[in-house]
Amino acid sequence: MQKKKNQPVSTWLAMLAWTLSWSVVLQFIIIPVGRWLASQLFYAANWPLVTVANLMLVIDHHSWALLGLGLEVLLALVLTYWMVTVWFNGLLSISQGEQIKFKTGKIWRPDGWGGIGVMLLIALVGLPWVNLLYRTPLWSQIQLPIFLLDFLPRHTWILATATILYLLAVCLMYRWVMVLPQIMLDHLAVRQALQKSWQETKGWAGLLLWRSICLAILWPTLILWLIYGLVWVSPIAQLPRPMMGLVIGGLQIISELALAIMVIRLTLVLVGPRNLKDGNQEPLNWRWGCLFLLVLGLLLGKAIYQGQAVNQIAVKKPLVISHRGVNGHNGVQNTIPALLKTIQTSHPNYVEIDVHETKDGRFVVLHDENLQKLAGISRRPHQLTLRQLEKITVRENGHRAKLVSLDQYLKVAQRHHQKLIVELKTSRYDSPLMVNHFIQRYAKTLITHHDLVHSLDYQALIQMHHAAPRLSIVDIQGYNLMNPRTSFQAYTMEYGSLNNRFMQQAHAQHQRIFAWTVDSPMMMRRMILMGADGVVTDRPSELRRVWHQINKLDHNRLVLWTYLSSF
Repeated sequence: MQKKKNQPVSTWLAMLAWTLSWSVVLQFIIIPVGRWLASQLFYAANWPLVTVANLMLVIDHHSWALLGLGLEVLLALVLTYWMVTVWFNGLLSISQGEQIKFKTGKIWRPDGWGGIGVMLLIALVGLPWVNLLYRTPLWSQIQLPIFLLDFLPRHTWILATATILYLLAVCLMYRWVMVLPQIMLDHLAVRQALQKSWQETKGWAGLLLWRSICLAILWPTLILWLIYGLVWVSPIAQLPRPMMGLVIGGLQIISELALAIMVIRLTLVLVGPRNLKDGNQEPLNWRWGCLFLLVLGLLLGKAIYQGQAVNQIAVKKPLVISHRGVNGHNGVQNTIPALLKTIQTSHPNYVEIDVHETKDGRFVVLHDENLQKLAGISRRPHQLTLRQLEKITVRENGHRAKLVSLDQYLKVAQRHHQKLIVELKTSRYDSPLMVNHFIQRYAKTLITHHDLVHSLDYQALIQMHHAAPRLSIVDIQGYNLMNPRTSFQAYTMEYGSLNNRFMQQAHAQHQRIFAWTVDSPMMMRRMILMGADGVVTDRPSELRRVWHQINKLDHNRLVLWTYLSSF
């Protein structure tokens, strides 16, 4: 590989201005407009939130809105590909001291569309690390499914499969790392670019290339986290509280600059000899300096604003919500023995349980659609009467207990002054009047004892809300795509899709957020610092311990921890 000449400072300023200007376009225009368009589609369809759980209902009743969302996603991919191409060409022109030339026409040939697939592969491999290492508002917009960190370790075969697939993607990226520059700069067809990149990255040439790539990535990252570490161990507790907003804003700008420098260095390695030019480079136009100051000013203003917002946090104690009535492995889920132990050992604010309709139109406390896992019986709740179900023994974690009716569970909970969150499970086997029967039998007692009801079935929630307006309704959301816009009192949100934006908008509408199901201390800490009103967990005692740790931190250190956890 030909040795690169060091770029002069003026060239670096121009490359930074060019890169940061695209960051500004994304943060201030493209992402907000894209989110607004998606929201308007589903507001027009009278479907306030789209989740994995209710996706089939959206397909059945609002297919035109879903088609619009699909077109928007396709447009976003094409636009991203075009922007990356323009940015690549612009960076190369700046590094050569030339005027920027927008040569993007050839990438739209039929044999050039495959570059989008390569771009997605690179994003799949690289985005988790970028999101982990660089705390910037732009990358925080791309929410990765963080619940996988909690889910995968508990499912070995899924973890092994995911690891193998990820390593395969890494190996492919190792050999195809030169594909995008060859498509976007050399205008090769995708097949030619794949073959050429495969040849250029084999043997020692490939190892030397990847050594340069790793060095380009490593040093800005190390410097950034060294700064984070120095701030953490410094006497920040003595700083006046207003100063912490400026500290957070400064860290955010440093992070954005470090990420931009890393991306530029990485790109210069990938373009290789193309960035060399015989003779002296022409002095860059003064306009680049003005552009750099302009975009830096915009980013700095936003960073200080967000830093001051983080500085205003007053971390509140979350409601402790026992998931299925357990505390660790103290009993069988959704049974009375586990409930009594949990009340005694962890004193939860709420106990969350699940109920199914039975064959005779009653309600049994049970989560699964089938009894196979807990009882070894391949039957569904709707196939058995309540009396038959109450005779069944369920086993879990070395414990055993009988299934119980919702009536019996409510009596025990009320006797111990324990508030509940009842999840109404629905299925295609339910009777047509199932929701009406539930309201008639339980709405009054649930209202009296300040219990909550939630469900994944949006239509069932609407029906309950109309039939019993005083009943506290909570909307369960899986991986949400939209902004909150319902009249319910709260959301039970799958914690992997929770972010500051959703939390702030829900709170602005006076709606609470319960994060579920959060079992690792790291994720508990993240949800508390993000401002969750409640945390649904299988480990309520552990949640209380994590809260006590957080509550001991001084304000300034808590602000820094919140920034590092939430962005």
